[in-house]
Amino acid sequence: MLRKTWGESLAGYVGLTVGSWIMLVGSIMFLAGAVGVTVMLHSPVPILLAILVWLVAMFSLAYLVGVASHVYRCALYVYALGGCGCPRPTMPT
Repeated sequence: MLRKTWGESLAGYVGLTVGSWIMLVGSIMFLAGAVGVTVMLHSPVPILLAILVWLVAMFSLAYLVGVASHVYRCALYVYALGGCGCPRPTMPT
């Protein structure tokens, strides 16, 4: 089963990892902007709020990526077994 789906598994891993890195880079840019606003306003409030928003966003992203990884592995397992995992249509009698 592993030999049959190694390419799909690798593609899923790379896709989730690249997506996570893109989100991380975007969040670092968000924090850099918050530092700039903090320096301009001479107030620590913007950076404190940004750090709070950043932490919530990163925990949420980590949770969602974890769930997406499990769903992808489950779908890949069903694919490797040869099924589509879809219910078959029934004909009325």
